[in-house]
Amino acid sequence: MSNREGILKTSGMLKQTTKNKAVEENLKNSNLDFELSTLYRSQDRYNEAISKIKNLISMPSQVGYRCILLDIYFENQHIEQSLLKIDEILLSGGFSRHFYYLVLVLKIECLMTLNQVEPAFATIEQAQDIFMEDELLAWKGLAYLKVNEIDKAKMQFDRSLVFNTRNEKAWMGIGSVHCLKGDKELGLSCYKKVQDINVDSQVALQLIEKFELKGAVL
Repeated sequence: MSNREGILKTSGMLKQTTKNKAVEENLKNSNLDFELSTLYRSQDRYNEAISKIKNLISMPSQVGYRCILLDIYFENQHIEQSLLKIDEILLSGGFSRHFYYLVLVLKIECLMTLNQVEPAFATIEQAQDIFMEDELLAWKGLAYLKVNEIDKAKMQFDRSLVFNTRNEKAWMGIGSVHCLKGDKELGLSCYKKVQDINVDSQVALQLIEKFELKGAVL
């Protein structure tokens, strides 16, 4: 499960109740800002979600809520704003090793989304000085793909799968490598592997459908 998927899991659990106004009123009356933020997020009410998280950030010893705020910005396509907040958090210090890792991975995702590949490489290297995670290897593979270093990308994806055979990014990346090398069928099999791991993977589904319609994915 990726950094963002873990944060979003709580939102998914509340989607069944998004039409029930009584739930919202109950949360308001109980001053449960985090739960309200999660509810608003599941309803795409991002401004209200951000407002509730900011209430929590203003409280002492609540640094973890900053990461959730960053992810809301990212989900709402405010990538540059996420990066500014990330740098503020990294400069402030005083947080756990796990939280530091989450923030670094979110920074990598923001940089890759903006196609800022060199800063992304630098942040990956920074993270790998401390952490040896399959997710970082997969991100490095994706960064190599961005600069058309296909063999180096494949090496990183393979290393990632040594640590975690269910890493979706790595399988997606290997699929793209095969497609770039002309082996579309093998690439398609990798995308189907992602779907086997996560039936809700929209990216894998879109690529599979594109292949079945046009005989190509790239």
